[in-house]
Amino acid sequence: MTMHSTVGHTCGRIRAVPPATPVGLSRDPGRGVAYSATSLVTVTIVVFVAYLIAGKLGQATTHIRSSNLGPVWPAYGVALAAVLLCGTRAWLGIAASAFVVAASSPVSPLTAAGQAMGATLGALSGGVLLRRAGFDPALARLRDALSLIVLGGMTSGVVSATIGMAVLYATGVQAYSGIASGWLIYWLGDSTGVLLITPLALALATLSASRARGRVAEFCLLGALLTLACFLIFDDVLLSPVTLHVLAFAVFPFVMWAAIRLGVIGVSVSTLLIAVIATVEPALGSGPFSQNTTFTNAVLLDVFFAVLTVSGLTLCAVISEREDAELERSRFAREQATLDAVRESEDKLRLILDSTAESIFGVDLAGCCTFCNPACLRALGYDSVEQLLGKDMHALIHHTRPDGTPFPSEECPIGNSMRGPTGVHFDEDLLWRADGTSFPAERWAYPQLRGQEVVGAVVAFIDITKRKQAEQQAAALRDELVHLGRVTTLDALAGSLAHEINQPLTAVMANAEAAIRLMATQAPPLGEVREMLSDIRNDNQRAGEVVQRMRTLLKKSATRYEPFEMNSTVADVVKLIKGNAVSRGIAVDLELGPDLLPVQGDRVQVQQVVLNLLMNACDATQEQDTSRRRVGLRTARRDQMAVVEVSDQGNGLSNSELALIFEPFYTTKRDGMGLGLSICSAIVRAHGGTLEVARNPNAGMTFTAGFPFSLPIARDARAPVATPHHRER
Repeated sequence: MTMHSTVGHTCGRIRAVPPATPVGLSRDPGRGVAYSATSLVTVTIVVFVAYLIAGKLGQATTHIRSSNLGPVWPAYGVALAAVLLCGTRAWLGIAASAFVVAASSPVSPLTAAGQAMGATLGALSGGVLLRRAGFDPALARLRDALSLIVLGGMTSGVVSATIGMAVLYATGVQAYSGIASGWLIYWLGDSTGVLLITPLALALATLSASRARGRVAEFCLLGALLTLACFLIFDDVLLSPVTLHVLAFAVFPFVMWAAIRLGVIGVSVSTLLIAVIATVEPALGSGPFSQNTTFTNAVLLDVFFAVLTVSGLTLCAVISEREDAELERSRFAREQATLDAVRESEDKLRLILDSTAESIFGVDLAGCCTFCNPACLRALGYDSVEQLLGKDMHALIHHTRPDGTPFPSEECPIGNSMRGPTGVHFDEDLLWRADGTSFPAERWAYPQLRGQEVVGAVVAFIDITKRKQAEQQAAALRDELVHLGRVTTLDALAGSLAHEINQPLTAVMANAEAAIRLMATQAPPLGEVREMLSDIRNDNQRAGEVVQRMRTLLKKSATRYEPFEMNSTVADVVKLIKGNAVSRGIAVDLELGPDLLPVQGDRVQVQQVVLNLLMNACDATQEQDTSRRRVGLRTARRDQMAVVEVSDQGNGLSNSELALIFEPFYTTKRDGMGLGLSICSAIVRAHGGTLEVARNPNAGMTFTAGFPFSLPIARDARAPVATPHHRER
């Protein structure tokens, strides 16, 4: 008579929580798990004590026992539970305790040893059968409840009863009215012990205390009502003995209550309570199980207990299976909803990818295409996705540099995007179509992450051919506008330039006429004539320089960036404007800084900036007193820039005027067009420089144009007009 239990969760509403590491037969030493000596001793002691207590309780039912046999043997349920919970290492505790219990009854030590062997082998065989049947100790399935009833109770009871009865009759001990009757009671007692005790032990071993506390009040109410009902039924309080045979099953609704609301633990405690009261009352001569012979009463009592426990356990298992099925359906519904949401999300993503005008494709860590959208196929000139999927995208679209040299795949920036979290961006790159033609593209590449792991990259690009054409057209228009600005500026200088040209031409005329008269004499003074011719040459050179400077500014040509010297460029502008400044009584103070490196840019456009700033300074100073009609022009080196400062002593600009001073078509002059400073700002910005304006400490303004010594690699020709930087001086 052994004890049975396993790890799991109880069926019903109070769920048992399985231990983190299952115990039972799978933890047997014979199955490769070693146990310490301390653990083995502890298990042996616990099993010995539990079996001893249960055995003594079973022996207390003397009124329905014969020899040392009785209709209920709870110790066998303890033995099977011990095997299921602790494995085969529980055999020693079972055997020792079974021997002690049997020896305390009126049988010989040899008989007690035989009965102990039968109980031990029966419990071990029940554990083996249940394990091979895939028994779940939680009893949450109908098959588990039936396995415990058939294999753990009925089948293993056959082993125990057969060995036990054989030992009893072999040693001359006879129980009840014969061997058949004795074997039946022996078998029923062990089977009933399994049904009453083993589920309770399994439930208690795996019960979740936190969940059980929520049902304490209901548990207590059920126990109180069931106890009252049992005393009314089994104590013959109300009805006649014949009726009490029928009313014995009036406790069945309480078992159903326990199964529905409290699970295995509720059923086990309820049936055990009924068994205790139903077994004690016949000893007092009351109840339906005290009306017949000892054998008949024992059989009826076992059948009664079996009906209650089997009904309760199976009902509990069916309810638990139904609840598990509902949970599974709910889980499946949630998973299905998640899958539907994922599919919907994928459909939306696919719709976005298919609808966007931006070309997008993905690559794995080897650089092979994993997906692409229709815009990508159109841009690259492919007919179907299959032509790209699984192909090396670098070899297809990025294999050659703009200069025609091969582009190694290890230098491809897409690979670099997989090594950083932020990706890469190129304003202009060269991609190749399926037909072998190329096109400029703006491109982005970002790493594709699965959690923290980089699994590839997502690449997006747009064809910027039309943008490049628009930029070229805008550059041409800008050159036209810059040229118009120069023409407009020179138009303002027309009077002074005409004077600059007229002076040397008048001198040329006078010297030529004088030379002619001298040459008409009999003895012309050749020395004087030679001096006159030299003056004519010098005056002609002066006029030619003026014309050349005008021609340079008026000439319409494409922008050319090349090194030039800043000081000489500024000095030429001063020569060009000097006549105009003198005619207006304005002095130009020129200060050329030393050690200026060559500037990379368009010399004519830089001259235009300096000329426009000087003209604006002269205009601002013209209305001032004679002593304040001075314009300062200074070149200097600042960090990696050559700066040109133009200062005046005019009335200055207000805050509102400063905010708009570089805007196109904004002017503070009565006859101005408002294009001069906006053109200057665009020229300086195109050179990668800065144009700043600041108030002077006393009066007037200072404009500072900075030009880098070396032009930045990426110059944005599409940049808007420079925003002015304001600073107080």
